[in-house]
Amino acid sequence: MSAYKAAIDETMKTIDKRAKCYRNLIAVVLITCFCSIGGTLVTWTLVPVAGLLLVLPICGFYFLFDGKLLSDWQSQLFISWIKRDLDFWGYRDAMRVAPHLPKVTLQSMIETLPSSSNWAMERAASGKTREAVVLVVNAINGNRAYASLFKAEAFSIVIVSIIWAVTSADWYPMIFVAAILPLLILIILRKRWLLRKLGLLISVVRRDQEFNEEIFSGLIDQLDWSDIPSSDKKKMIAVVRAC
Repeated sequence: MSAYKAAIDETMKTIDKRAKCYRNLIAVVLITCFCSIGGTLVTWTLVPVAGLLLVLPICGFYFLFDGKLLSDWQSQLFISWIKRDLDFWGYRDAMRVAPHLPKVTLQSMIETLPSSSNWAMERAASGKTREAVVLVVNAINGNRAYASLFKAEAFSIVIVSIIWAVTSADWYPMIFVAAILPLLILIILRKRWLLRKLGLLISVVRRDQEFNEEIFSGLIDQLDWSDIPSSDKKKMIAVVRAC
């Protein structure tokens, strides 16, 4: 099987998994809303309505899991890309003409892959140069994952505390909201460790004679930095440039 055929098959499988995950999210949200509203109608109290707040952490964990699916999909394609068996320029053209795939979902996935201003630049990228680009992409994905994890867990802590306070008619459970602070500190420390690791790995790859600085810079400039805070982007770029 050619690398392009394998990449297309992997993309279709990932789209199917994401669609199934989204359908499950809708089902869970509907069940949560039904139980909360139904509980209110049955008990004639507003306490069950607090269950609607669970929708926030549910959606948070959905985005975290969806990000994991995208990261796994990228990893599979990167194996062939680093070996230079696959070029994303040609892969994009092949996928864009696929009539049976959801255009919006497909386009959002394709945009997360390294791109170049022209096909010649990508073709000229050596395996080591591509490996360095993949390291940066993985760091970006890690940044997004930690942000999603923090939001999901923070929402969960706040929502559980609110529901507990409402059901117990006491403000004491709200003290547990303070648990968000050590969680935030852990996430910040994890991001710093990620930056140091990225710098070390890039410096190792950069020593290889196959590495091309100009092409590497051109490729990382075109990466998808959406949802990444500008401060985190600047730090990541600074670490990569300083290696």
